[in-house]
Amino acid sequence: MNKTTAVLALYDEFRKGRSITLRDCCDLLHISVPTFRRYIALLRVYFMERYGTDIVYNAATRAYSADIPDGEE
Repeated sequence: MNKTTAVLALYDEFRKGRSITLRDCCDLLHISVPTFRRYIALLRVYFMERYGTDIVYNAATRAYSADIPDGEE
């Protein structure tokens, strides 16, 4: 899977309100852990600039999520 497709797949999951675990994402998208972290960093910047929100990591569930306001397109 190329970078653009992988980043957009992550973006779609966050926009749907889903949480993403590192291992599940790496397995599904066939990417390495460092690549996953780079993609999350890229999306963090985008979400902060576009929506004023951050992607947060929940240690209890070991998942990343983003709280994007409804109606923000």
